[in-house]
Amino acid sequence: MAEDKNIQFTNSKEKDLSKYKENVELSDVTGRYRVIDRVKKISVKVGFHTEREALEFAFEFFEKKKKG
Repeated sequence: MAEDKNIQFTNSKEKDLSKYKENVELSDVTGRYRVIDRVKKISVKVGFHTEREALEFAFEFFEKKKKG
């Protein structure tokens, strides 16, 4: 049963992370991922090795931004 809860938590987090996929892009020059604020048209943070790291950062950044 503990595994079921863990899988559900992971799946819900994956869905949350996928909301921010449009704010993460791969740099052609460096080959690393960056998080972009499309509203302000700026790079928030650059240099992520994996898309997952960038998505997790984007999730935390934009969720904090929403809350104020």
